[in-house]
Amino acid sequence: MSDWSELRLCPECGAANPARGKLCVRCGVNLQEALAEDQALRDERRRAVERRLRSAGGRWVLSIGGCAYPIEPVLLTACHSEEAGEHFLTVDLFADTKDLAQAGFALNCLSFRGLKTLAQLQGTQFSLTEDSGDEINELLESAICMPGQVLQIESLHLKFGRLARGRMRVTMRAICQKDQKSGIAVRGSFAAVVEE
Repeated sequence: MSDWSELRLCPECGAANPARGKLCVRCGVNLQEALAEDQALRDERRRAVERRLRSAGGRWVLSIGGCAYPIEPVLLTACHSEEAGEHFLTVDLFADTKDLAQAGFALNCLSFRGLKTLAQLQGTQFSLTEDSGDEINELLESAICMPGQVLQIESLHLKFGRLARGRMRVTMRAICQKDQKSGIAVRGSFAAVVEE
């Protein structure tokens, strides 16, 4: 009997397989070879993203309350999912804060109904407020930081521009709150490094 206590997904067809299975139960592909090829592709993508991040270092600035803060390169990740026949593209934008030593942000789980690819995201605008009534997105998933402090996002507006050579232009406007002080304007425009 096969051990189904640990599953692994076939990179070809997505079927769940027992951890020790040699062939996919659905498509018959050799799992060890396919998983090794899939891992090699992921490793190469990761190395390519790391090269792009290194080559782009030091060119981003985030304006918080009218003060300019240098930030780390912005990374954009995206994944497609399907639920009940409906397609979603979920996007994360991240600029490392180095444990709050510098400004940055984590805009997490921004879902776009009806989209499958980043190419479809070009020209799209995304707006979210605390009381917007959006049923698939919420601001509590995200944060903007200045050195030593995490800001609560009250409203967020993103505009996604052109996708080219592994980067996507993103313009961000947000209103944040810290220590009961509201109305802190945050602005930035970035050529985000894409990792799909």
